[in-house]
Amino acid sequence: MELVMSEKLFPLSPSSLSIFEECPRCFWLYVNKGYARPSIPVATITSGMDRVLKNYFDEFRVKGGLPPEIDGKVKGRLVGDLPLMEDWRRGITIEDRDLGVRFRGKLDECLVSDDGLFIPLDFKTKGDEPKDNAHIWYQTQLESYSYLLSGTGYPTAALGYLVFVFPKKVGEAIETVQFGATVREIPLKPDRIRGLLTQAAQLLAGPCPPRHTACQFCQWVEHTQQL
Repeated sequence: MELVMSEKLFPLSPSSLSIFEECPRCFWLYVNKGYARPSIPVATITSGMDRVLKNYFDEFRVKGGLPPEIDGKVKGRLVGDLPLMEDWRRGITIEDRDLGVRFRGKLDECLVSDDGLFIPLDFKTKGDEPKDNAHIWYQTQLESYSYLLSGTGYPTAALGYLVFVFPKKVGEAIETVQFGATVREIPLKPDRIRGLLTQAAQLLAGPCPPRHTACQFCQWVEHTQQL
């Protein structure tokens, strides 16, 4: 199927690409019709932890070092340019008019190796220590960040990092809650994202795909919106 060129750019993100991988129909309805999946309430502590972790990493950026939780566990140093990092946290955007997509993602953090390659790093707050396969849910997200960095002129390494933060115990007072941190190095293939964007754009340019038999979300939309 060939793409139909137009002035319209489909707005896509790492999270919407993940939906595309899970259920093409839900993805089509979300981007073309604005029918989002029912949201699950997220504890505000997650966004709070995300904020304080960024501030924590920025303190070490100014000092020129690494937080002890990742020191010796990652290959590289923090990107030294704080204004640049703040821009990336607001979002990196690539407009691909050949595909007809505007792809945008927001980085938590980024490292740079000794040979000048950029490495995305993302924080994940969990209720418990992560399982061995916890990283598989974030593969597309990290590869998307690497793709965005490369597409805006920053050469990337074939890896990324996830830092899982989770509560362990309370100390002598509630103010002394102790957190654990687990670092996972993830091999990345950012070129895979170009293929996903191509497939996603082709799908969006066509008719709504049939209901995915294993997806309860698009079944819900079918009933509530009478599609």
